[in-house]
Amino acid sequence: MNIHLLIMARAIDDQKLTAIKKSLIEIIIRDGATNASIAKVAKEAGVSSGYLYRHYNSKESLLLDLYVDKYDNINHILLSKIREYDTFKDVILSFYNEILKIAVQNENEILFLLKMMTDYSIKISDEMRTELKETIALILRKFKNEINSQIEGEQIFIQILGNIFLFINLRKRGVLKENIITPNDIKLLTQTTINALK
Repeated sequence: MNIHLLIMARAIDDQKLTAIKKSLIEIIIRDGATNASIAKVAKEAGVSSGYLYRHYNSKESLLLDLYVDKYDNINHILLSKIREYDTFKDVILSFYNEILKIAVQNENEILFLLKMMTDYSIKISDEMRTELKETIALILRKFKNEINSQIEGEQIFIQILGNIFLFINLRKRGVLKENIITPNDIKLLTQTTINALK
């Protein structure tokens, strides 16, 4: 087979898989995970159910693959900020600004993660759990003088990720304010997170 045909076929596959993942995110945000079927995802992505089943054996495997991918991206951003900055406040401020950039480009990615984090039917893998524990351990080691010694990993996770995800969610839904998120909002949210962990 011609190499150019193989490259073109791979590009088409990548485009279809991207459309599938985008459709799944939109369905979950709009209808919830329980209402996201393979047939519905395939239809909205413009592919056949058979095509989708060639890549994923179930809705759950597709959902978990997407969740792991999006979670890993967020975790890698946080890890890069931890390595880059010397103060916990700078880490959180820079991390929140990066999350806001993602939300501006595609707010559904953040809302998808929030939904997955609060959906009891979604089980996180041992690998995700290990990565999370390692990230929290790194935070506690590097910023031990800036974080209350009584604070545990769950509180760190809740404060760092929960605050920004819920803040974006509240603004998206216009619960208390319908304004765009400003740099000052991020500074105040950063200070709230730092204060909660002191």
